[in-house]
Amino acid sequence: MNLEVVKNSGRGLIRALLLTIFLLMVLALTMNFLDLSQKNLYVTYIIITCVSIVFGGVYGARKNQSKGWLVGLFVAILYYIFIGVVSAIAKGKVEFVSFDVYRLFFAMAIGILSGMLGINI
Repeated sequence: MNLEVVKNSGRGLIRALLLTIFLLMVLALTMNFLDLSQKNLYVTYIIITCVSIVFGGVYGARKNQSKGWLVGLFVAILYYIFIGVVSAIAKGKVEFVSFDVYRLFFAMAIGILSGMLGINI
């Protein structure tokens, strides 16, 4: 592993987080006009997470021009850790249940696939 992989993964992570912030602001504005159920909010959160990881993975892999799967994996893991830390700070406690393991593996799979996509487009 070289420094370029880490650097481009960081660039992809920043882009993914910026997209997440933007999409969450759009969701907050939408919630002013629509009454969304808890289930719909959860699904929307999952979609925002997936889209952000894909965007960050593709961006980082395109910048790196090789090892896209590795860049996408790093983006997904770093994104998930960052979101977990922010969530723990917001809740005031750290919670890690078995369902979080499944979400982490899902995020990693999306990261790997988006990194491979970034190399091939």
